Amino acid sequence: MDHFKLFFAFLSLIPSISFLDASNIRLRPDTRGYVWGVIQVYHNGQWGTVCYDSWDWNEAHVACRQLGFTKAVNYDYDGRGEGPVWLDDMACTGSEASLQDCSHPGWEVVNSHCNSHTNDAVVECSGYTGNAASNIRLLGVSGIVQVYHGGKWGTVCDDSWGWDDAKVACRQLGFIKTVYPWCCGHGEQGKVWLDDMVCTGSEASLKDCPHAGWGVVSSYCNNHNDDAVVQCSGSQVRLQGGTYENEGRVEIKYGTWGNICSNGFGTNEANVVCKMLGYQGAITAKSYDQLSYTAWLKDVSCHGNENSTDECTHSSFASQSCPNSKIAGVVCYAKKGHMHTLLKQDTNSKHSQIG
Repeated sequence: MDHFKLFFAFLSLIPSISFLDASNIRLRPDTRGYVWGVIQVYHNGQWGTVCYDSWDWNEAHVACRQLGFTKAVNYDYDGRGEGPVWLDDMACTGSEASLQDCSHPGWEVVNSHCNSHTNDAVVECSGYTGNAASNIRLLGVSGIVQVYHGGKWGTVCDDSWGWDDAKVACRQLGFIKTVYPWCCGHGEQGKVWLDDMVCTGSEASLKDCPHAGWGVVSSYCNNHNDDAVVQCSGSQVRLQGGTYENEGRVEIKYGTWGNICSNGFGTNEANVVCKMLGYQGAITAKSYDQLSYTAWLKDVSCHGNENSTDECTHSSFASQSCPNSKIAGVVCYAKKGHMHTLLKQDTNSKHSQIG
């Protein structure tokens, strides 16, 4: 399907799939298989959100079924999404096959307060069936926050967990934007390291925020029924190891910088990466020997018109052994004023063009 950009968001939330690992922070799935996030629907060639007006259980159940789950277990209405606000004042009965089938005033007919993206509809779903539609998704990447301390990974209790704390977590993970802070995740057994976080939002990492102390938590936090959750979006990319600034290995940041496996990585994928970097597009895709480079992603597949690799399908975020022992590179069109030749072969980089 032309707009099939959905499964990566859910596969990375299923407990059997690894989540992204960073230097001392990572995201993990809920042990119950629940997923949560700001809803986006696809209309007129763009992904956009749903405003919270009249958002209730009926709408949440329809959205979760459309997303490929059996039911909704919670809903909320103060997400921070992106794109057009497509729908508002939804009036679902709960039996509809999709949100588009529910009564509403019309596409992009929304109340003025909706346009600030401070009231985007949020849903929490359970019972993934695999029967997901292609015109709805959950924005970005979400999961239970884990931090590394004293040689062990542990969670953060959700007491006082809010936007400022979530902003620090998303930035530490390497994302540009915080979409939603959530409570009540059921995390993996182990330590609950932090509680009563009081971040200002400007800290470089969660450990820099005021808190009660490592391992000093309320007793009820230890059952892992109140682990802090975050939803982030806006991956960062850069090029390394090229002869010129507009070519090289593609690196993507998830806490630390890593690469992308070159399997399936072609012109469409290269175009998305180059646009993320501010270029008009890609001349070609390249591959480099993986050697000792860490790769975060594989199986990246884009249509070429996406604004970010976040919108493309790809594997879950984890340290990857690339199937062909190659990592992806690109040659982007030079920015205005750059007159050098871009297709020069760099004999020292051990790369070859993808045919």
